Amino acid sequence: MSEAQEGQNSFHNKLTEQLIGVFDGAAEARRSYYEANPDKRPSPGDIDSIITKYSYMNAAIVGALTLIPGPWGLFAVVPEIVLVIRNQVKMVYDIGVAHGKDEVMTRELLLGISMSATGTGTIGFLTMHGGKVLVRRPALRVFQKLIAVFAGRITQRLIKSAIAKWVPVVGAIAMAVWTKTSTARVGRTANEILAKPIEISEGDPSGVLEDNAVVPKGSTADALEQKLHALANLMKADGDIGDTELEYIETILENGDLDIDTVEEIRASLTEPNQQAVDFTPFEDEDEALGLIMDMVALANRDGVFHSAERLYIRQVAKRINFPAEDVEALTAT
Repeated sequence: MSEAQEGQNSFHNKLTEQLIGVFDGAAEARRSYYEANPDKRPSPGDIDSIITKYSYMNAAIVGALTLIPGPWGLFAVVPEIVLVIRNQVKMVYDIGVAHGKDEVMTRELLLGISMSATGTGTIGFLTMHGGKVLVRRPALRVFQKLIAVFAGRITQRLIKSAIAKWVPVVGAIAMAVWTKTSTARVGRTANEILAKPIEISEGDPSGVLEDNAVVPKGSTADALEQKLHALANLMKADGDIGDTELEYIETILENGDLDIDTVEEIRASLTEPNQQAVDFTPFEDEDEALGLIMDMVALANRDGVFHSAERLYIRQVAKRINFPAEDVEALTAT
């Protein structure tokens, strides 16, 4: 097992362990808060501000971290990531209160919404039927396995967004951007689901938890190929192709899951003056988009000079993939 894989597995295991109890604990905290402060109950008109509040709160939690480069850097910040997820669960509960769904805000519904927001299948315990959301209560052992699946998806997304390989200062900024967008995504998913009728039922869901559901995976080969085309264009933007920039791209080529013909084709294109055509479709995924922008900023900084032409190209790409302008500025300001 490689050091990177070992670090990813350790992160996943520790995250799973610390997430046990988060959903019950966060729900109980918010339930107690509203019982003690009934005048603080939000309404549907407050939902956007709730999402914004928690998004920036979570960004602030990780924005000041000093990350260690590499996969073990993530292992060191598991407590902060758990705190971020706890806040996301509280946000979902608040949105549920705004929709008048206090009585159905179970740990299963909270986890199901969180899993749905990360693109994780809910394996039968949260389903849509005739405009209604059906939530089944799985046994404790099944719920714990679902936590492991959810933790595996979080691990996948962090790897896909390339945060694990970043240098300390920029990595913290990137983590803040990732956290803010992730929290907003959870909020939007919660609002969509909780606006519908909710029905809770007993009994384990049908369906099997597959072991491979928790194996961390990175970007797809297509996304990686398109990213490399964009990086090649960026490298040529200032008219000066440096050895350190070529080394950065070569490292990605050597570690990526690309066939040999594609690798050789990309290598040959690096020294050609022409810009490469880029299909930006894979970057409709928010994690892939963040990973692309982060790698572009890292490449632009490799030679110690962040050229204005490089900055302009990054902004153009960010606009093309609908990456928030304020987040681009945060990442390129370092």
